Amino acid sequence: MRRIPALLTCALLSALPAAANEGDWRAFRDGTVALMRHGGAISAEAGAASAPSPVATGGCDPRARLTELGGEDMRRLGVRLREAGVAPARILASRECSAWETAALLGLGPAIHAEALDPPGPAERDARRAALQRVVVAAASGEGPVLLITHRINIALLTGLDIAPGEILLLRPTPAGLALAGRIVAD
Repeated sequence: MRRIPALLTCALLSALPAAANEGDWRAFRDGTVALMRHGGAISAEAGAASAPSPVATGGCDPRARLTELGGEDMRRLGVRLREAGVAPARILASRECSAWETAALLGLGPAIHAEALDPPGPAERDARRAALQRVVVAAASGEGPVLLITHRINIALLTGLDIAPGEILLLRPTPAGLALAGRIVAD
């Protein structure tokens, strides 16, 4: 039986708005941690060489790359975030190129790798959930906007939710765990 993290699920399931409102943008600027699923991507075919990305940082894992539409969506979302006053932001990202491309196209600041944001292996899921929670809590203790770019599996492990590519959950640590402070959906 699959366990959904009780620390977060109740707050999330009762409070998911359909799209960002002014409170969501303010929450992003004012100390929440933004947990984001990378933009729309496609996996590289097994054994096929992947063409170098024009925006990926050297050394990223090329197993998944943004699609052309995914890249366009991330450019538009970056404009919205900058217009809302989110930039500059501290960005932590998975090692996969889809996350690095997302970070580059958003244009909010440079990204650094955080191992807890990488996709987990099947045996790592419980440990990954705990590591993700530690990363969110640690990121919340810093100043200014923080964006964590990761994958569908990690977000589901931490929140019990399946969110769309480019979607952002705004989380705030509480004594009881993590609470949802807002949600931003890419166009």
